[in-house]
Amino acid sequence: GAEEKPKKHVLNVHCGLGVGTLVGLHLGGHRHEEDEEDGFEHRREYLLLGDPIDQVSQAEAVSTDGEIVASPESIKLLASQCDIPANIVSAEGPSVIAARSESFFTPRADFKPFGQSGAFRNGRSAQHSKISVYDSLRLHCGGMDEATLARIRHQVSLYVNPVVRGDEIAKSKGDSGTFLDHLKSRHMSQMRHRAEAELRSVYTMFVKAVLPSGISENDGENGKLFDTLHQIMQLACRELDRYSGNLRQFIVDDKGVVLIATFGLRGSTFPNLVANNALPATFAIHNRLKKELQVDNRIGATYGKVYCGIVGGIRRHEFAVMGAPVNLAARLMVNAQNTGLLVDEAVHKQAGSKFAFKHMPAVKAKGYANPVPTLEPLHAITNKKRSAVSFAGRTKEKDKFIHFADKVLNDPKTTAQVVFLFGESGVGKTALASVVCEQMKRHCASKRKESVIARGSALEHEQLMPLSAFRRIFCVGIREFCIMEGTAGQIGDDNTIMTRRASMKRMRSRMPAGGKSFLTIKSVRRGVGRTE
Repeated sequence: GAEEKPKKHVLNVHCGLGVGTLVGLHLGGHRHEEDEEDGFEHRREYLLLGDPIDQVSQAEAVSTDGEIVASPESIKLLASQCDIPANIVSAEGPSVIAARSESFFTPRADFKPFGQSGAFRNGRSAQHSKISVYDSLRLHCGGMDEATLARIRHQVSLYVNPVVRGDEIAKSKGDSGTFLDHLKSRHMSQMRHRAEAELRSVYTMFVKAVLPSGISENDGENGKLFDTLHQIMQLACRELDRYSGNLRQFIVDDKGVVLIATFGLRGSTFPNLVANNALPATFAIHNRLKKELQVDNRIGATYGKVYCGIVGGIRRHEFAVMGAPVNLAARLMVNAQNTGLLVDEAVHKQAGSKFAFKHMPAVKAKGYANPVPTLEPLHAITNKKRSAVSFAGRTKEKDKFIHFADKVLNDPKTTAQVVFLFGESGVGKTALASVVCEQMKRHCASKRKESVIARGSALEHEQLMPLSAFRRIFCVGIREFCIMEGTAGQIGDDNTIMTRRASMKRMRSRMPAGGKSFLTIKSVRRGVGRTE
């Protein structure tokens, strides 16, 4: 049969052009200078600001597939070396200068592309460098020792998505110097990058900071803007680290100042991801931006299958998250009915009964055949207190706790002891600890002993935070000891301020006189132990 003709594929893109002065900002990194010594570093981003960004946004907004639209400033510059129709040059707004099969400007005979005219800018020749990127790196880094190169590599890695950074660090630790090992490593790297291209269920969050992003002639105002952007970056990274999320990007585009964050990539996938991690992080970022930085913001969030992997070529590529849910999150962020937070139905289903939502009008979105239902998250729903019921069984375990408590009560010099309580999820560890705490209070009162009993817990997203399970215990312990020493004030039952000593006096009046000793019990969820 006849050979089939190759099919032609057309990439539907549209482009906007702008020209002018840009400001580049390195955001993130160390929160304070002293943090560098402690190795405390955040994710970093390189942000571009300036009038050309606004020009590109306006030009791109009026372009259609296959068109290049230029701002009046760009057309004026282009007209200095090209012949352009008078109606385009005199236009007050962006104009089309090229389409798929035609262009509306003609270079003059003396036109030379930038870099071939020998012009100088900022004292440096505009001639294109003939040295390759890799040779340039060897030239600049050839005299550096291994420790310096490792430090530079680490600093550069902070600008990369944490998923890729973690993979590259793991890969580099396995590299060796032989040629065969290099070929093997290269093959494994190719296989790894193919494996990295995957479809995952991801929670995508777009955060728009409502603040002007233009550059003015006032250095003081510009400095305040740069500082605010840096603080926004630090705050977002702090909350994302707290809930084990990833910062995808921090950019200034046609939508304004935008942060993109994700939950569900490699290293940030947990049971009940949306309810326990993603939505709490969304509320935290939204509220902290308002309270700490006085920055109003709009957040759009979605949950669904997206492409996660490397996109681009050999010289320029990045880790991307792409798909209809990602585009929908961006549209929810800028939707007119969004007054703070707006999510799709998938987020509502994943959150279950742990959050309250308000149904909003459906929106039309690219990639969806029908209007998409939207909801506004209102607040988390706290579990209602269960009615008091008698605790049955576990007599042997309760007696062991009382036995250890008696040792402390009878001999205050007894060394600290730790009791671990293990068991499968749902067998009643927390209920047993609660009953033991109440029983301890009664037992200490019957022996005329003063006691301090504190409880603390650590959730999954706090597993990397040092002493996360002990924070409340320390606070309660310090508070109770201050009460006993009378070193601070406290609000009494009649709403009057009384000293800690007076508070302790009132407490002692309700108990028989006697000696005192201290007992602390720690209750930690999710299979961790109990401490005496």
